[in-house]
Amino acid sequence: MKRVHELKGNGFYLFESLSSANSKYFQDREEIMLFRNLITRYLKKYVRIVRFYVDVHGYHMVLRLRQSRTICRNYEAECEKRGKLVKLEFLENPWKVISEKMRIMKSVYVKLVNKKRGREGVLVKENYGKYYFETEAEYDDYIAKMEKGEEIKSQTREEYRVKRSGKLKDWVKLRAVFGVVSVVGASFQDLVLPKLIKLTKSFHSQPT
Repeated sequence: MKRVHELKGNGFYLFESLSSANSKYFQDREEIMLFRNLITRYLKKYVRIVRFYVDVHGYHMVLRLRQSRTICRNYEAECEKRGKLVKLEFLENPWKVISEKMRIMKSVYVKLVNKKRGREGVLVKENYGKYYFETEAEYDDYIAKMEKGEEIKSQTREEYRVKRSGKLKDWVKLRAVFGVVSVVGASFQDLVLPKLIKLTKSFHSQPT
């Protein structure tokens, strides 16, 4: 996978967010449900989620951005509804709408979770990472590993990682319960997905 900074409308990406050292991103099912509700609240008008994998150290979301014009239209409608000023920068760079929504979502989640746990300090070590798949085989290999329970690690050194323990031990079953599967179904996997992977790669291979 290749990490990117900017996103492209209609692109197919993996979003990743990880916990800080010695911290749990998700401590129980209540926190996972809270996060899923926040995803719906902040992202439903701008992306289509295909897979959602949670772990003690963070999450992965595999998703497709809506068309740039759709992102802009929904953003303008949202601003009008809430009486907020439309930012020209966001209309010129629709991907920044997504980044702003992700930033707010993370901030709200961390604030609520810290309050719930009675903790202070940094929970998330960065906003989120953005990646695209270079080949269909790479995507298939990634999905196979995650469906088997591949751990999402936030720290390379063992002493800074918390273990999968307590009430949330079986992450394979947990992902089956809380994972999000595209409503497009098999046709997405068989027909749309290969085209999206190639299209997204071409977006980021074009000279700027």
